[in-house]
This record gives sequence, C-alpha cells and structure tokens, in this order.
Amino acid sequence: MGNQRAFDIKERLADDGSELFKNVGVPEFNRRLTDKILSAFNHAYSVGEVEIAEQLRTTLVKAERKAHGNKSARQKGYATKQAELWMRFVKARSRYRPLVQAKAMDSQEMSVAFEEMKEAYKDWSMN
Repeated sequence: MGNQRAFDIKERLADDGSELFKNVGVPEFNRRLTDKILSAFNHAYSVGEVEIAEQLRTTLVKAERKAHGNKSARQKGYATKQAELWMRFVKARSRYRPLVQAKAMDSQEMSVAFEEMKEAYKDWSMN
C-alpha cells in the first residue's frame, strides 16, 4: 500500500515538472528553532494554509528577535527573509502550474512564468 501511494505521488508530480522542486522548502540544517518554524511555514504556505502560515511567520519573527542575542544565531532577519523569498517562489509556481496543466497555447506567457519561477527559486536557494 505504501509503495503504491509513493508511486501515485510521483506520478502526479511528474505531470507539471514539480519533481524538480519536491524537496524545496526543507532547510539543509534544521537544528535551530527558527529553522523548524521556517520549515513549518514553508510547508503551510506551499499547501495553501495561508492563515496558519501567517501565524507561523509571526512566530518566526518573534523567535528570530529572541535568538538574535544568541551567539549561534544567524544574521538578523535571515529566516524572515527566507520566508519572503519562499512566498515569492510559491506565488510564481502557482502562476506557472495552471499554464502547464492547461497546456497553454501562449508559449510566451508560459515562458515568462517559468523564468519568474526559476528566478524566484534561485533567489530563495542562494540565501
């Protein structure tokens, strides 16, 4: 049963090129509380749980402020900036997906949407 479900998920992801981004949003290192909150935010926002994502974003800002005095903390605002970049990527992806699924006839619109999604992903992943 578990293998069939995994296959079904992979099958659905392959339809619109999402397999390229299946691990996007998972921090490489998640030992900090802010990393864990950011991961939860990324997941909530990407699945459309906007209200929960906003609550997590507020919590992320609070946690970041509190952790800033800690020597192991990253530069101020890092996680918040990552959240904003993630939101930009998800919005670009949400614009691109329907065009692919509808096999949009306007290849220029699809091309522009794809480039926006790539740029947003690049900005998110480079920070």
